[in-house]
Amino acid sequence: QPDPVIEISHIVDNFTCSEKEGSLVQIVGGTKDAFSATTDQASVASNDFLNRVNTSSRAEYDATHYDKHLLDTLTLPTGVVISKAEFNVGYKPLNSSLHTNDTIHIGKFGVAHSGGRYILYPNGTNPAEGNWTANTIIDNNNETETIRTVDLNTITIGQTGDSVLSWMQGKSEFEVLIEDDTSVDFTQLNLCVKDNCDESAKVYDINLSKLINWTVKPADAIENNVFNGTEHEGVWDDTINWFDFENSHSDEVLEIPFCACGNTVVNINNFKADNNATIKLDNAVVASQQGNDQEAMKRDDIGGNHVDGSLTLPAGTNGGTNHVLRVDVHNFGSEFGVAIDGTLKFRGNLGKCN
Repeated sequence: QPDPVIEISHIVDNFTCSEKEGSLVQIVGGTKDAFSATTDQASVASNDFLNRVNTSSRAEYDATHYDKHLLDTLTLPTGVVISKAEFNVGYKPLNSSLHTNDTIHIGKFGVAHSGGRYILYPNGTNPAEGNWTANTIIDNNNETETIRTVDLNTITIGQTGDSVLSWMQGKSEFEVLIEDDTSVDFTQLNLCVKDNCDESAKVYDINLSKLINWTVKPADAIENNVFNGTEHEGVWDDTINWFDFENSHSDEVLEIPFCACGNTVVNINNFKADNNATIKLDNAVVASQQGNDQEAMKRDDIGGNHVDGSLTLPAGTNGGTNHVLRVDVHNFGSEFGVAIDGTLKFRGNLGKCN
């Protein structure tokens, strides 16, 4: 007969990660031993997990007594992005007819909207089961063991509608509870993990005078020298781009969320505003103008004025650090806008850290 342990390995160890998806990490609960005679201890680290199941009703891997729950906490890698994830479990029914309603909880047991509950014995028809696949082998006790596998991006967690894969990001623990008339051989997570700051991270040197680079902007924002010297009295600065919002007595916001792997540098060489405006990196002010009217829009050589500033934030964590560069503009009268001549430099990616 085939070696059952080798059969299990053929089923659960063929998960692969492409170069883009990152490196393979496998996290195993118990031992993939096709129900050997020796039980394997489950690891329970979470107090809220323990408080929901009586200690006397907890089972170990390979245990053969019913009315006991298997609880295990699989430790997730931290400081990385999990780009792909698969969950595997090997199990068989115990000598009780009640095994047919046994369920498996994965994610975070007992916390609202943080746990996924699935039926182990759905006879292939239960819609709550999701996209699980099943294989069977003959174990070391000459009994049938079922190996179930699921792509964690295809099933949801709790009632939020988020995938389990999405929920796992930034978590350090992945909990498993399997109900009490089922014996469990092993559990296994197969993960593809990558760092926001690996070799694929780009170096950005963003010209802040080009509005098209901003990820959030007002719908009526216009770029490229909309103040051309004919709309208002005076001579307007045609050396840098103005963002004209054309709304009276209003506030506008421009912002760039980004994920930085190292130092973040903002240099503002020329910042003008009508009327109040502030540039901030996270909560730190880089440059601001307060109480200026349209006089500020004139060229500096004929009475206009500008401010400048710079700010450097040190490198964050290995997995990248979320930042937001933000411009707030407030107007007291008619048409208004800001002009920015400067740069934002960082290594990472536009948008939040994955």
